Amino acid sequence: MYTEGEQHGNITNSSIKGVLDSWYSSNLASYADKISTEAGFCGDRNLESGSWSSTGSKLYAAYGRLADNKAPTLKCSNSSDLYTTSSSSKGNKKLTNPIGLITADEVSMAGGVFGSNNNSYYLYNKEDYWTMSPSNFRSNLALVFYVRSYGDLNGTNVNNPIGIRPVINIASNVAIKSGNGTSSEPYEI
Repeated sequence: MYTEGEQHGNITNSSIKGVLDSWYSSNLASYADKISTEAGFCGDRNLESGSWSSTGSKLYAAYGRLADNKAPTLKCSNSSDLYTTSSSSKGNKKLTNPIGLITADEVSMAGGVFGSNNNSYYLYNKEDYWTMSPSNFRSNLALVFYVRSYGDLNGTNVNNPIGIRPVINIASNVAIKSGNGTSSEPYEI
């Protein structure tokens, strides 16, 4: 979600949000009792430094954390950037369904490194796919982090046709039936 001309606006639904909502309705709605509506998805739009404007070039905080410093975080410092449903006690309450995209910070914690190919971590799938973390803004183009088909993190124009991998948060009362979380023995809930 975004608002043209605003750093933290949440007025306009993105195309990806529509795809995620449709996918949730078709594939996950019947499991709603197992999906957390309290947890959210962080689209951190804070800047690395300076002030935001709709002109010029700016680096977002995730770029500084991941490309410059290699220091990912799970903290979402601005509640207007924490996408939650209306039933959550936190965040911006702008989601129709409790579904989002992975953040670039989460990809980094799993083994995806900015500008460094890696085909040996569990998020690697030989395909390009979006994260929900903005990278930078330049020449009137918004760039968002994505996982490249080589397994690295990079940024690209939001208009590029890249895949998505939906993410949910499992409810805290859901028990693990079996598995150990590896690709050969995934958790079964």
